[in-house]
Amino acid sequence: MLSPPQQPITPENEMSLATILQEFRTEHIDGRTLIVVARRTRVLQSAIVALHKDYFDWHKCPQVEFVGEMAEDFGGPTREFMRLLMKEVQGMEVFEGPQHNLLFAYNQAAFDQKRFYTAGKLAAWSIVHGGPGLRCLDPILYTLMCGQVPDFRAFDYAALHESDVQQNIQRIHQCDSDSSWNKLKEELGDWIASCGVPQIYSIPVADRLQVVDHILRHYIFLRPKCMIEQFIDGFNSCGVLWETVKTSWKTFQKLFTKGDEPLTRAEFKALYDVNWSDKGSNRRDAEEETMFSFESILNTIEEGRAPISFEDILVFWTGADKVPPLGFPGPLQVDFLNQECVDRPYPYASTCSLTLSLPRGVRDEEVLMTLLTEAIRGSVEFGNV
Repeated sequence: MLSPPQQPITPENEMSLATILQEFRTEHIDGRTLIVVARRTRVLQSAIVALHKDYFDWHKCPQVEFVGEMAEDFGGPTREFMRLLMKEVQGMEVFEGPQHNLLFAYNQAAFDQKRFYTAGKLAAWSIVHGGPGLRCLDPILYTLMCGQVPDFRAFDYAALHESDVQQNIQRIHQCDSDSSWNKLKEELGDWIASCGVPQIYSIPVADRLQVVDHILRHYIFLRPKCMIEQFIDGFNSCGVLWETVKTSWKTFQKLFTKGDEPLTRAEFKALYDVNWSDKGSNRRDAEEETMFSFESILNTIEEGRAPISFEDILVFWTGADKVPPLGFPGPLQVDFLNQECVDRPYPYASTCSLTLSLPRGVRDEEVLMTLLTEAIRGSVEFGNV
């Protein structure tokens, strides 16, 4: 019989993610700056070029300059760069499977070219400097990487690249008698043995789900183990951070898997303050009209009836689609434009000062929704600093 799976280890008394990362930064980041020149359409390539420069040093704080854009980097361009970078890293040939449930590809050419190492280094570089993590790994794979024993029943078989493996596992699940199990072992026994279960011929049908667990561990973790180890080596090139991840694996999970839920209206509202004019003034009345429309838009978004999302607004406003692991450097601010100054006063944002400027006196939610949507969809570079 197969050994029963061990119970997962639950870390106790873990610090918050922000506290862990801030302590790491205090120890390793020295305050010097590193200029990173980036093309918005080639963010991954730009990052790899930066990594191979003689002057590259992950201890330095990156300052990003997008080609053809005038904004100085007081935080916004770096947040935007790291968000786009992690999206492009997800598309590297080192991964395979459906979005948000990626596995490591068994790709020897990419291994020889150390692309797994590069992916790991870029992921750590982003995390260390307040950017997002990968947020794309299959949670079962992440749990195995951290030395834990997952519940394989939660695994999404669509993540497996080989359709024949999916079909074979399905056949194992469907066995419901000794005769069907013995027939399956005759047909698939050698394949199952090659997956690290040589005792398959003596295993009873009652233990078939443990066989599935071993097959899954083989395909998603043991077979590509050298690729995973190269990724971890790259991740550890930024300060041996993986040991910290393993120690606090549940705390770090949201940086590696898609586990976090979309923002709610209440969470989004808690992020910003409003720069009101004096109470009782005409400007204040016009600002309240705009904020009434704006917060009505937030209701419409939460109800799923808007052409934009909270994440869309957050990207436009800050350059990040989630609250960064280390938080924003301060509260987001809502400021106001004089609507009478221009014919069509579109909202605009400064991702460095974390300020969203809305036109005053917009009474109609639909009008403000249209202006905000067009501004978001039309934005291709940073606003004023």
